[in-house]
Amino acid sequence: MGHNEQNLRAYDGVEDLLTFTSKEAVDQYHLERLKFASGAVAFLEKMLNGRKQISVLDIGSGSSCLLYALDNKGILSKGVGIEISKSRHDFAQQWKREGEYHRVENINKDVRDVSFEKTQFDVCAILDSTFTYFYPVDAQMPMQILERAYQALGNGGWLVMEMASFIDTKRLCKDSGVYYKWAELPETNKFLYSLYKVEHSPEEDVMRSESRYIYRGKVGESRKIEYSKVYTPEALEKMLIEAGFSKPDFYDGYNNRAYDPKSSSRLLLSCRKD
Repeated sequence: MGHNEQNLRAYDGVEDLLTFTSKEAVDQYHLERLKFASGAVAFLEKMLNGRKQISVLDIGSGSSCLLYALDNKGILSKGVGIEISKSRHDFAQQWKREGEYHRVENINKDVRDVSFEKTQFDVCAILDSTFTYFYPVDAQMPMQILERAYQALGNGGWLVMEMASFIDTKRLCKDSGVYYKWAELPETNKFLYSLYKVEHSPEEDVMRSESRYIYRGKVGESRKIEYSKVYTPEALEKMLIEAGFSKPDFYDGYNNRAYDPKSSSRLLLSCRKD
């Protein structure tokens, strides 16, 4: 599709340690990220199935907040986070050192360049819409990632994926093909406001999101562009079964309800390597 460079670089500079004004600001951000991961942690706890701990591979791990939250709960035996953004990887590494998270390994690579031949995880997590970014990079990449996830899991291991459904976005874009929104950000964020322009390409069912972030306390802004593929449960199920996984279960995010194609803003799924 030709959008590979934008998506691969979309999160460069995100969570750059130099942008935090104090140690207190970093600590507060840690708490926010741990809270953000709480829904995924609660969902993964259900997969312990009598065990005290699980090993987790997190693809698109960002700050590795999921792995640190699992470790804080005492249920992580081993965690590996793969993140392509160097700034986010560096942030995760600093957090790892400060928190002494010895069970976690952070890898700063494109997931396609990581070998899983000798690893057998209990869970592979691809959360926070990470999976939607792969197709715009390369149409073959989603299946490549699913095949790698299958390879990395032990027998009976779980794949968990969570992403935006884009139901509301498609509805808002229906008339003109584009919509705008803005948000005021928390005081711990270096930016005061975020502004978004979202466009929908119905031919490939891809969203183009242009984000502008207005600095707090100084003149200027930062911009990024990213592309996201829209997936239906039917399309995902077909891909997962082709990759060797069991028939997936679909949920309305972390809300403990079945997925509703008319109203669920987030799509969560789980399936097993049999």
